[in-house]
Amino acid sequence: MPKQFYILSLKNTRGEHVTWWGPHSSGYTCDIDHAGIYGEDEIKEKPSYFDNGESTKAVPIELVQQCSRRVVSTDHLSLLCGERVYQWEDGPETETLRQRRAARENENGVRGT
Repeated sequence: MPKQFYILSLKNTRGEHVTWWGPHSSGYTCDIDHAGIYGEDEIKEKPSYFDNGESTKAVPIELVQQCSRRVVSTDHLSLLCGERVYQWEDGPETETLRQRRAARENENGVRGT
């Protein structure tokens, strides 16, 4: 069976989350479940496009599966649950999270804890 790859977007990856190409060379995603899968022949046809080492890197699916893990974002879960599901260890909430929490509280007509 021919090898299959995900395409890592080096230019769009920031911080700890990797950015992958979507299916059919369209769009980007940090969710490996939504990443495109590319065949070895396709990559060999256009290595400067799919695996140039500057903005793209073809990574074998097996390697990605070995180092991937499923995580749940506390920020998203808090929005879905309608309440904060985490506590701050040090310092105040970031401005973005304060704004999101205030917007949610406005929508729900409740005051957060």
